[in-house]
Amino acid sequence: MTEEEEWGASYLASVNESGRKDLTNPILYISKWWARRLMTPFSYAIDRMQRYGGLPVNLADAKGWDGVSGGGTIPFVMARKGIQVYSSDINPIAVDLQIGAKNLILNYETIEVNLDRIIKSVEDECGHLYELKNIATIPSDSMACYTYYIAKRWCEKCSSKKHPSIGGVICRHHTESGGLVVCSHCNEMQRVQDYEYECNNCGKKNKASKSKYKNCADCDAKFKPNSEHAIDYIPMWAKWYSRKEKTSGYCQIQEEMEYQNKDSLPAISVSKNGYNTEQIYSHGFKVWKELLLDRQKILFSTINNLIESNSDCSENDKVTLSVMMRGLLEYNSILCEPKGLGTGHIRHAFHNHVLHPKSLVCEPTPFKLSRQSGSFNTVLKKLKNAKNEIISPSIMTRDGKKVTQNLRWDCDAMNSMEITVSAAENMNSMNDEDLDIAAFDIPYFDSVMYDELSNYFRILSTKNSDEEKNWIQVNEFTAVSKGDTQSDADKWGKTMSRIFTHVHKKLKPEGRFLISYHHSKKVAWTSLAGALKSSGFVIEDWFPIWAEMGTSSSHSKTPIRIDLMMIFKKNSAREKTTPKQPLDWIKHIEQCQGNEHWKDVKKLNEKEIECINQMKVFLDDYSSKPTNHGSVSAGN
Repeated sequence: MTEEEEWGASYLASVNESGRKDLTNPILYISKWWARRLMTPFSYAIDRMQRYGGLPVNLADAKGWDGVSGGGTIPFVMARKGIQVYSSDINPIAVDLQIGAKNLILNYETIEVNLDRIIKSVEDECGHLYELKNIATIPSDSMACYTYYIAKRWCEKCSSKKHPSIGGVICRHHTESGGLVVCSHCNEMQRVQDYEYECNNCGKKNKASKSKYKNCADCDAKFKPNSEHAIDYIPMWAKWYSRKEKTSGYCQIQEEMEYQNKDSLPAISVSKNGYNTEQIYSHGFKVWKELLLDRQKILFSTINNLIESNSDCSENDKVTLSVMMRGLLEYNSILCEPKGLGTGHIRHAFHNHVLHPKSLVCEPTPFKLSRQSGSFNTVLKKLKNAKNEIISPSIMTRDGKKVTQNLRWDCDAMNSMEITVSAAENMNSMNDEDLDIAAFDIPYFDSVMYDELSNYFRILSTKNSDEEKNWIQVNEFTAVSKGDTQSDADKWGKTMSRIFTHVHKKLKPEGRFLISYHHSKKVAWTSLAGALKSSGFVIEDWFPIWAEMGTSSSHSKTPIRIDLMMIFKKNSAREKTTPKQPLDWIKHIEQCQGNEHWKDVKKLNEKEIECINQMKVFLDDYSSKPTNHGSVSAGN
């Protein structure tokens, strides 16, 4: 194929990869991370550089580094291609994920045995906590599938903690009419097909509307955050299941639940000075484990203790097990509320990237009652998908069908990959002028505060996450600031310049620096261009490619679903190139979308075109005479 055809095939492959993140990259999805990229764009970029001579023909002779590696996509792509990889990130939770994924690849059979053993032990020790006792209206062997809690908040007008108004629609069914409601007369929870219904408990008629939890039930005053009076969560209802009778339903819980077991989770303070942490601190939560309900504290204390005390596990095995169990934390906390019926019932903890305690919390039972979010079944399903991918690596389409055998995961380069907690500008595992490639998916200056959100996962301990100096480093060197002013961009640009200067120092004279980025605002691009220029880099080649996961663009009406892949070389390099202009790429994509096999590819939207046009900031200093060394011509 021509380079133009290679690019087109990779663009389409990226679209296919984006649809099912749990199937396309199950190994790196054993636990939560926020900013994982698709594998195809980076795989194509490396192949492209090889074809025009930017990387060695034999990649086993090459060394590569990702210094902001996050969820691990880039370093794992490089390792699968045979490159000797150094992977580093400032965030210990991200590094734990990568160590866990690497260890899973190399030792999945051992992990499978230990995970199964731990789950059985947790059920033996904690299963009785989820039994529903002394409720006359349900079978005596019933267990809770879900438990629903109401937030009891401080009311300034009443000068005490009060319940909100209770009643109405809890959540709707995604595909059918009706949903889950609470009767406004007797407070009984039930599932209905029509919101005008007759209560199956008291027999009274209801016309259910959306539930209102923001106001005090006694005085109707609006609840406000109060850092001196933390919210209390009172269990109100449960969805029950009888294993003996094979029946299920909903019931009220009459008494508050008390547990003799005490939690042993680490008491890690919540910072009151952060963007996200201030959100939760303002509601009176001063320690991260306070975001768990009492039963959840016992559950995760048991998990933590079983992992730490397992003498059959290596330290890396323990990291892998903790990382996989952290997946439960995403659906087990006061940050989780009912989402709907018919699909996943629980809205996960990081919806819209905020830390707001919910007024109605939904707590899942983790044991094998059903396939529900926040259960051990989900953890086991992720392990199964990862194991299948390790044994038989495949590229998958959006509908989950295997189409092409892929590169092996269990290769020599994967075994030797070095994964480190480090700020990029302080990473010195490799010698100066030792790298053939550095490849970074760089953080935005006005993006999600991953460092603050990820503190939540410290509830389940590992050596990296327990090390306080690692978190001091996070606060000191983080590259993301919440804001999009010129001063925010200038601060971000200075941080990027320090990182890029260190990259320049570590690259060979002929080494390449691959950057993945997208942003629609000019201030972001001018800051990035200034940082690269001051660090001694000049652009050699670039191309746009589909890069956004299919489900992650839903929070914007015009999401940017492409990344611009930019390849830089040192200013000292002899040969300069004139890369393709933005308008040429825009025209080429539009031309491709006229082809039959591109019919399902979404057209470029206004922000994506604006993003591509921002590349002019790198190209204005170049002459119009091309040398075609690393560029690709547009279609006729």
